[in-house]
Formats: sequence, C-alpha cells, structure tokens
Amino acid sequence: MRLVEREKFINVGLFKYVEFWKQFIEQSTTYGMKMNPYVDYWEDVLLHLSKLLPTQRSTLLEGFWPSSN
Repeated sequence: MRLVEREKFINVGLFKYVEFWKQFIEQSTTYGMKMNPYVDYWEDVLLHLSKLLPTQRSTLLEGFWPSSN
C-alpha cells in the first residue's frame, strides 16, 4: 500500500512541477525556448510512469536473486 501512495505522490508532484513551468513558458518566448526541452523531458517521464508495468513472476525474481543462501 505504501508503494502506491509513494507512486501517487511522485506523479502528482511531477505533474504540478510541469504545470508550474508551463505557466512561465507561456509568458516569455525567450524563457520558453530555454525551458521547453526540460518540460518536454518531464512530460515524457510522466507519460512513462503512467504506463502499467507488465506483471512479473516471483519465481523468475527468486531464481535470479535467491531470497535465502
């Protein structure tokens, strides 16, 4: 459950960060030219975070990283 809460916290924080910088980009074309690549990068990160990860089998993980010695 904590993992889901952390994921939501990160996604919301990144979204607010992107929206904050978009406001400044819209106000100044010079600033927008400099900051637009950074905002595009973080929007791409958000896009990839929103995609669901494929389910993983525990046997593969345990076989690769044994849980006991």
